[in-house]
Amino acid sequence: MGKKIVLIGAGSTQFAKRVIGDILWFPDMQIDEIALVDINAYKLGVMKRVAENLVKVTEKKTVITAATDRCQALPVRISLSTPSASAARNGIAGILKLQTTMV
Repeated sequence: MGKKIVLIGAGSTQFAKRVIGDILWFPDMQIDEIALVDINAYKLGVMKRVAENLVKVTEKKTVITAATDRCQALPVRISLSTPSASAARNGIAGILKLQTTMV
């Protein structure tokens, strides 16, 4: 897997256009994929087309993807669970159990 940036809230035109433009115009930065995420499918589609045009203008090989569900775009899923009484007695490691799984 190459370098991937996930922009959550990418339907916000001013925010997303500026961030994507900054990423793509930086000469030494090669990002393989920019994943756009927003709950508004229409705005997301507009920003995907804008981002694809920026990729063409900058002559980068970055792939633009779009999803309304952030779980589709995030490469790692992190879940937190509450401790059981016995786990809590075992100190801080038992209080917060962090599970990371590759999707």
